[in-house]
Amino acid sequence: MEKPGVVVDTGVLISRFLWPRSVPGLAVDKVLLECHLLLSSDTFNELVDVAGRRQFERYATPLQRLNTSRT
Repeated sequence: MEKPGVVVDTGVLISRFLWPRSVPGLAVDKVLLECHLLLSSDTFNELVDVAGRRQFERYATPLQRLNTSRT
């Protein structure tokens, strides 16, 4: 049986990167184990944009944030 495809909100993905053991983080982990994560180019671009915002600098450098959002 093929895994279903799932689209995850950008905010949930950002939460996963920042707080892996949070409820959103655990939900994304479950999606990654049991489903195919579907990511459009628009969603990817939004993820890169959001990850590069100044408010996230306290969590990681801009380069780290950009690299994290591309994995």
